[in-house]
Amino acid sequence: MNGSSLNALIVILIFGSLVTMSF
Repeated sequence: MNGSSLNALIVILIFGSLVTMSF
């Protein structure tokens, strides 16, 4: 398993949550 890919997935998830909270 690649750690960088997992990190990117977590970042995208957090970003999505922030965008959802904004709207």
